[in-house]
Amino acid sequence: MGKIIGPCTGKYYCAFRRLCCKISDLIPMHPHTMLTPPITISIAFVRSMLSCADGEDVKEWLHQAHIPPALLDETASRVTAEQYVALYNVIMKQLDDEGLGL
Repeated sequence: MGKIIGPCTGKYYCAFRRLCCKISDLIPMHPHTMLTPPITISIAFVRSMLSCADGEDVKEWLHQAHIPPALLDETASRVTAEQYVALYNVIMKQLDDEGLGL
């Protein structure tokens, strides 16, 4: 049976306990599941990664990584770690170079 995720007291104890157990059996409850914000990376690192473009189609790379090109112009913008990794993988594949031209 799953972990109880709320207070099970009072006259609704049984119904609440059954609901909580059903929910927690379906959704794995990890302590950080709902409390941790997504990991984000400054757009400056994205710009730096794109510096190896050397005439390549940067907009297509950004599209494949699901990064809106307009974010490059906003100094305070951030991308998720998933987008950053996706961009790295796209560039690495396009350039056939794990070092991204370093």
